[in-house]
Amino acid sequence: MHTPSSTPTPIRRLAVVDLARGVALLAMAFYHLTWDLGFLRLTPENLALTPVGRAAAHGIAGSFLVLVGISLVLARPGRAGRWRPYLLRLARIAAAAGAISLATVFLFPDSWIFFGILHCIAVASVLALPALVAPLPLVGLAAALVLAGPHLAALAGSPALLDAPGLLFLGLGATVPTTNDYVPLFPWFGFVLAGVGLCRVALPRLAASAIGTIAPRDRAG
Repeated sequence: MHTPSSTPTPIRRLAVVDLARGVALLAMAFYHLTWDLGFLRLTPENLALTPVGRAAAHGIAGSFLVLVGISLVLARPGRAGRWRPYLLRLARIAAAAGAISLATVFLFPDSWIFFGILHCIAVASVLALPALVAPLPLVGLAAALVLAGPHLAALAGSPALLDAPGLLFLGLGATVPTTNDYVPLFPWFGFVLAGVGLCRVALPRLAASAIGTIAPRDRAG
């Protein structure tokens, strides 16, 4: 009998995962539309910058990163010659992240994006590889520690070194940089690890469930 950590990835696509990706993309598009309307002063205030808007942004980012972890389990780089698709995907994401940084340097020089959601996805896609085969309790512990990282660092008194510009991508310093998109590794990498652990545990049941067997039957689907 297979354990969750050794269960083969289903050959067929899981439409429910694609559906989750689609919902996340639509939510992101709607959030950015809201931000753009506010930035262009076409709405009385920028609703994306309100507490509710910020909470929505965090929820959308978290869902993206959980899906990154799930997708890594489904793709399993290194198994059956799957390194090439993984590396091509990683290159595309890294290139897009670089393009975002370059564009925002010119458009928003005072708040350019140096480590946003795409940067985080690219780095997390590499850092999460050991979690694909590590014992599940260890993956869960790592996810919890990363998610709690900023709080633990604040309790311990973050050293000034962590506020250095070159280490702001970690998210463990006391400084919150001025940038239009900031998704540091702590706590956000924890969502990727959570996605890896969740998929490794739930994949066998999901693939055999009624939800897992749903498949689109028409163009709309």
